[in-house]
Amino acid sequence: MSDSRNFRGTTDYWGPGAATRSSMVGIISTTFRSFGFEMLETPVIENEETLSGKYGPEGDMKRFRLVMKHKQAAGLRYDHTVPLARFMAMHWNKFPLPYRRFAIGPVFRNESPSAARLRQFTQCDFDTVGTRSPIVDAEIVAMNYEVLNKLGFSGAYTVMINDRRLLNAMVLHLGVADTGDGLAILRAWDKLEKVSLQQAFEQLVEELVIQHTAGVFPSPSDDQIQRLKRSTRSRLETTFLSATEKLLDMKEAPSSRLVDEMMAKFQDQKVHQALEDILTLLQYIDSMGVPSNCYQFNPLMARGLDYYTGPIFETYVKVGGVGSITGGGRFDNLIQQMGGPNMPASGSSFGLERLQEVMRQLGIGIKSTSRPDVLVAIFDISNTTLVQQTFSVASDLRLTGLKVEVYTGDTRGLGKQFQVANSKKIPFVVVVGPDELRNNEVTLKDMGTGHQVSVARRSLVEYLTAALQTTE
Repeated sequence: MSDSRNFRGTTDYWGPGAATRSSMVGIISTTFRSFGFEMLETPVIENEETLSGKYGPEGDMKRFRLVMKHKQAAGLRYDHTVPLARFMAMHWNKFPLPYRRFAIGPVFRNESPSAARLRQFTQCDFDTVGTRSPIVDAEIVAMNYEVLNKLGFSGAYTVMINDRRLLNAMVLHLGVADTGDGLAILRAWDKLEKVSLQQAFEQLVEELVIQHTAGVFPSPSDDQIQRLKRSTRSRLETTFLSATEKLLDMKEAPSSRLVDEMMAKFQDQKVHQALEDILTLLQYIDSMGVPSNCYQFNPLMARGLDYYTGPIFETYVKVGGVGSITGGGRFDNLIQQMGGPNMPASGSSFGLERLQEVMRQLGIGIKSTSRPDVLVAIFDISNTTLVQQTFSVASDLRLTGLKVEVYTGDTRGLGKQFQVANSKKIPFVVVVGPDELRNNEVTLKDMGTGHQVSVARRSLVEYLTAALQTTE
């Protein structure tokens, strides 16, 4: 017997669940288009050299690599951002800039699955390429706000905002010049939404000890490791730990006040310049009509992907422990890394499955229209004339935009067809029998009340449309 199971971390969608997803994608794509974005589709398979080294050590471990007979190395896309950068490197001179595109489709990550974290999931991504204007970055928050409100989130989320330039300046201010050490500190800061400061500190010590022993001691002894651990711990206590405690004390303050407090705490020109850029961004976001309770400057948010160069964003819901439901930022160097021109870009994405899970927890429903409006019954499959007229009625109804199913099952009795309509929650059934054909009319049955009525063919659309409005 074959093993009929999903690959772990993937799932099937059907019926109302698939209809809800389709409605959500419709809302999201319509919002993207309302901001002037057009659709781009890229393959789910990319060359290994396209994907390699773009997501940091942790991201690289989670990528799906393909094993193939021929020599070309490839993998499944991890996100939509790197494929966009590859596309722009190939086609940057074929359309006017800025180029505003969105992409909706599956991405793949080899990580431990959970209800809201799958190995194949749908990302709804939007990016603007070809401009360094902070208006683009502010627009990311405005688009998140628009989409989430249209999906039914009403103040149940916060868009977190930071800037990698600020993070880099703070790391340098702490006296950390080594790039590897700096990235490790950023990763430690980024963990603080999930673990305590002490846990993040201990993990940072371990990570730096591993990095330094690999570079200094080919085969370190236990004594060497312990001495390095003590010196690393002492150094980080006076730099990382002290600064992080101060930032944690300040981070709940309103965004503009937090910028002012950090200006006073960090007497550093690069830190001040980054903070001024953040203040400008916050002013633009406010001018776009986003309420201040929907976004927050968070100086410790880092986002793990290595390609970010400027403002970064994550949206967190206030219940459920699902984590972020949107994420993005500015990636000004990625297209050039792909062999294209020096071309700035910025964008963000929604995780469809995480959105669904949070909406389930919050009791947010999306009106979906998976079921047909009407089932057209087959009175007698052996009567060619009746069948032809049945198809004609169905075609007339579809031309008006109604969703129409013609019964195609093996059972021919009307009673069984009414049962099918009930099981599918189809509200009306149309029957064309010999009497109806002779009188140029149909029988329309309301499956909710059981009431039947004869309706003239020429009046069916108007009658059925009005009846459907009363059932909504």
